[in-house]
Amino acid sequence: AAARRAPDADSTIAEAHTALGLAQQHRYEWAAADAAYRKGVVAEPPDADAQIQYGRFLFYTRTVREALPYFERARELDPTSAVASSWVGHMLDLSGRSNAALVHLRRAMDLDSTNPPSLVFMAQAHLYASRRDSARYYADRLSRVWPGWSGPAAEILAASGDTAAAARLVGSANLVTPGFAGVRAAMGDTTHWFAVKERQTTERQIWPTYTSLSERHLDYMRGSARFAAIVRSVGLDEKIFTAPKGGRP
Repeated sequence: AAARRAPDADSTIAEAHTALGLAQQHRYEWAAADAAYRKGVVAEPPDADAQIQYGRFLFYTRTVREALPYFERARELDPTSAVASSWVGHMLDLSGRSNAALVHLRRAMDLDSTNPPSLVFMAQAHLYASRRDSARYYADRLSRVWPGWSGPAAEILAASGDTAAAARLVGSANLVTPGFAGVRAAMGDTTHWFAVKERQTTERQIWPTYTSLSERHLDYMRGSARFAAIVRSVGLDEKIFTAPKGGRP
């Protein structure tokens, strides 16, 4: 209700439309959120955060190719934004352009070496380039600087093959909780991941816009009928996310 009032108060401010888009996407109201974001990205003066948020929305709900231009525009508007540079790097990495991706990810780290997305995306870039020691280094750094990000750090450690370190990081007892379903999935336990996502979807939790179904660690689940059912249940495009690469080129 508050977000709906914001554009009425001043429809010229990008942040008003972006706030409404965020509120609507968290309710799985994808079309309404898209319309709100589109108003935000064309507002004057241009706003870097509006571009970032719409890029994230497109990454979560559609494709990497559609999302990338908005992150690039955000970087143009705010060259000092580590967040913008890290998202450009991540999109390039997911597009198979790993060398170009590292240029932007290193730039993001130079701007702010403690920025969580930069650390996550840098770790993932090294992981999928088979530089596992480097991936573990950045995952460890993420967990030390941001203890609240221990879940993503543990997922990277598990995916790198160090399941013992992942379990130690989050605590073995916590691996059965919903918050660490991704860590269990990285260890090969898809049954727990499916059960958690099905329950979270029934409860209308915001998980579909907390992590993208295009991410590489989900590729081995895409052929599952249970995965397809989850995509349908949140109202996203089954053809995109059940394809071998999800929404990646």
